[in-house]
Amino acid sequence: MPHTPSAPVGGIRVGPSVRSYAAELTTSCLWLVALMVAAALLLRLIDSTPSLLTGLPRGVVRLHSVAALEHVLGNRVPAPAYFPASLAWPPDDIRMFQRQSVALWFRQRPTNEIWFVQAMAPAGSSAIAPEVMAPGVILQSEPALLSGAPALVQRIRDTNGVVWHQILWRTNRHLLLARSRGSLDELMRMAASMDRR
Repeated sequence: MPHTPSAPVGGIRVGPSVRSYAAELTTSCLWLVALMVAAALLLRLIDSTPSLLTGLPRGVVRLHSVAALEHVLGNRVPAPAYFPASLAWPPDDIRMFQRQSVALWFRQRPTNEIWFVQAMAPAGSSAIAPEVMAPGVILQSEPALLSGAPALVQRIRDTNGVVWHQILWRTNRHLLLARSRGSLDELMRMAASMDRR
């Protein structure tokens, strides 16, 4: 078979072995990119597996008791001294996000539905992390006084369309939020009875 000269590339004649090497290099690079993309997707799937199994957002841990929560935080969790008999104790669920924001979820005895939520974050926080408690749509918001301290009283609608009352206030150590499906008077009484240290 007679040898055919290769076409000049940039003024230089390139032989079949150089073209073959370039094709192999291109193929290898494409395989490397595909392998890196597959590895990235696999790592993302592995990273999201705990959230998929627990049903909790990334970074949120569920604790089994108030005592366990207090142990992790290293201090007492403010609790209302007035706690209606219609609410079940202990909390049905306790969620913590990055050892900062915490939410305790309580059921109402007659309906067995979540009826009261207490949340807190360190005093310097601007809000309760949405990972432990979705903020909801604010329907109404009014400034108020809670045991002489400034507070914000709101009516909100959650992601399921349920309307709640909530009170947001600060103490020396915490940003506190109390949310209830019950009456505003009852919620104010509960919030006012909370440990204010």
